[in-house]
Amino acid sequence: MRRVVFLLPELAGGGAERATATLASALPPERFESIVLLQHSSPRKYEVGPHVRVVELGVDSPARAAIPLRSALANLAPDVIYSALPHLNALAATSARTLRPRPRVIVSVHNNTELEYADLEKNWLRVGEPLTYRLADAIVCVSQGLADTLRTLTRSDAAKARVIPNAIDVAEIATLATAPVEHPWLAGEHRVAVAAGRVVPQKDYPMLVRAFASVHADDPDARLLILGDGPEMQNIESLVRVLELEEVVDLRGRVDNPYPYLGAAACFVQASRYEGFGMAIVEALAAGAPVAATDCPYGPREVLDNGRLGLLSPVGDADALAVNIERLLKNSDLAGRLQREGRVWAERYSPAAVAPQLVALIDQLSSS
Repeated sequence: MRRVVFLLPELAGGGAERATATLASALPPERFESIVLLQHSSPRKYEVGPHVRVVELGVDSPARAAIPLRSALANLAPDVIYSALPHLNALAATSARTLRPRPRVIVSVHNNTELEYADLEKNWLRVGEPLTYRLADAIVCVSQGLADTLRTLTRSDAAKARVIPNAIDVAEIATLATAPVEHPWLAGEHRVAVAAGRVVPQKDYPMLVRAFASVHADDPDARLLILGDGPEMQNIESLVRVLELEEVVDLRGRVDNPYPYLGAAACFVQASRYEGFGMAIVEALAAGAPVAATDCPYGPREVLDNGRLGLLSPVGDADALAVNIERLLKNSDLAGRLQREGRVWAERYSPAAVAPQLVALIDQLSSS
């Protein structure tokens, strides 16, 4: 039996953490001992499977995590380390070099690295990450576009890159989507578009709000729900006031279970400037919401099968996004087809479909 340590900051946070925890739970326990090693000791927003052991370092600062992490890994003696997020990727790749026997290291990449660096002013990562990727035994990218960009940006060995999409518990989402949701718009005659995700520049909510202003001008019954919170929330609130949309745009904030909103909505909308995968799109498909999204690099086009399972519009083009939202709000035949086919398509991202891809990679690394 091989021991695999999944290295995460916490069992909370964004899609990368949730997808990795789902993947750890999906490895067959008769072949693998899965251990989730957490940097922080913070409240958990989701759990792993009962067969997965969780170990906490209790270190908040990445700068102080190197020595405790190396010690924990020495005690756990993994055969394979699977890490998520840039700073943990670097710690995993360097720590493994000091362990005997040396474990195989798989680092994973979940966001558009090039644009994320520019957005978050993390240009220092441009120096460190190429070294991380050279030290790693394999690089898991969650989309093909991301893998192609990563090879160019980091000059990493192309043979190391492997595309394995995020694992998403689509069956659980479909069940959660059936829960009752109390909102007057979803219970009435309104046609409701829902957006969900962190309120950060990457998601381009200002463009979405401007697009919806055009939608509402043509369709007074249209409404927009935005689920999520983040540093750009005040800017979005100000824009909603400036455009006099307070009565038709509801900034709901973070909700524990967004899936009933998606299941009851006329459509899901994503206006991102860039993505690594498009996890919220798969979640929307699983919940039964037809999707209108920007054709951003990378992920949405792949997740929506080149636009067959959702409507794509150019990044930053509010007019084009508005047209696609209106199509889904008004064309019930189109929305119904996308809803039916999207639910089936989402199954390819289920843990049962994704976990064997990681198993194959671990087997390959272990035999080389």
